[in-house]
Amino acid sequence: MNERKSAQERILHAFREERIWAESMLELIARYAAERPERLCVADPDEALGYGEFYARILKKAGQLAAMGVRRGERVAAYAAQRADYLALQFAAHRLGAVFVPLEKNLPEERAQEIAERTEAKLLLRRTRLEGPEAPLPPEMPRGDELATILYTTGTTGRSKGIALTHRAEVAVAQNVFYGVAMEEDTVEMIPMPVSHSYGLRHCFGLLLGGRSVVLCDGVAMAGDFFALMDRYAVNALSLTPATVNILLHLTGDRLGSYPLRYLQLGTAGVDSAMKDRMRALLPGSRLYQYYSSTEAGCACIFDYRNDFSPRRVGRPACNSHFIIVDDSGQEIQSSESNWGLIACWGPMNMSGYWRDEALSAEVLRDGYVLSQDVGYLDAEGYLCFIGRRGDVINTGGDVFRRHPRVRLRGRARRAAGTGAGIVRGAGRAGKAV
Repeated sequence: MNERKSAQERILHAFREERIWAESMLELIARYAAERPERLCVADPDEALGYGEFYARILKKAGQLAAMGVRRGERVAAYAAQRADYLALQFAAHRLGAVFVPLEKNLPEERAQEIAERTEAKLLLRRTRLEGPEAPLPPEMPRGDELATILYTTGTTGRSKGIALTHRAEVAVAQNVFYGVAMEEDTVEMIPMPVSHSYGLRHCFGLLLGGRSVVLCDGVAMAGDFFALMDRYAVNALSLTPATVNILLHLTGDRLGSYPLRYLQLGTAGVDSAMKDRMRALLPGSRLYQYYSSTEAGCACIFDYRNDFSPRRVGRPACNSHFIIVDDSGQEIQSSESNWGLIACWGPMNMSGYWRDEALSAEVLRDGYVLSQDVGYLDAEGYLCFIGRRGDVINTGGDVFRRHPRVRLRGRARRAAGTGAGIVRGAGRAGKAV
């Protein structure tokens, strides 16, 4: 226990004292708007905004939201769009101290209304463009311990859950991404994944943490448009999913390999050995990352698999992450390749809990650790090794693993952790991505 506490104290010290840090992502954007206003901040197919322009748009939208009656602590729900204007809307809500609730762009109206009612949203916005007068802004920026965002799971296997994240948590997950991929100063990264979901949004945060450049696009199905954006903005890094990579390969062959990418990040689903081998061959000069992550405990491991062929490893803990392996009663165990347990993750990026569901939050959050349904162990070199989801038959690199007979998860906690913790992404079927 003392060793665990010491590890947590080291992480928290480095989080604030040794890395890029602020109370909120908004504060960092404001800082870069003053320091490097002309630097490309966010681009999309329609426009490109420098940090100065982007922050000015945030403030304008914040004034409009204030005139619409939005106050500190209230919720603002909005349909997402892969546009700079949408990200500005999210940060505008944050500027007022309000809580942003992203909605998938194709979410049925009845689901949107349900989420708006559950969060008691002050506004449900169906477009990012706001019209009308502006009102004065409050003098203070949001504090790190204030709620920033409620991310809803897709809820395909039951009622979706609202995962509550503070500004502090968003800065922490941004650090995990930024330092995990060692972003260069001139990084320009394309993100075609929805920014209403944790993967796309958090990769935007990672770039904005260091004053880097984000390029948003609407998926990869229109491959010509995708590559035209890469050319227009000199994109040198990509965040994709295994599914989008397969689409690009099907539509355009090896064209992706003609781009001198610094790195390629893959998330939201397992990256199998065949995909890894294909990326090694296609992008011989690029760093190749996969993620072990969840909405509840974001981007907890980032793994460069280029020169590591282990079928089970999903990486060492990210800079703000600490893992333990527990038995079915929640007690920490000494894990090994022959002694698996449940993966639990601690860190300042963890959720505060499920929105207005204290009982469910207490089941999944144990002493600050998010308890997952993932089975795994920590190897002798400190790598987290992923065996599979409880109840699944996992095929990893040709070896079949069945549900560990000793590890069980009962009742409500099993349902809770099933949608979030441990969604990525070592091998096999890892769960429902959000």
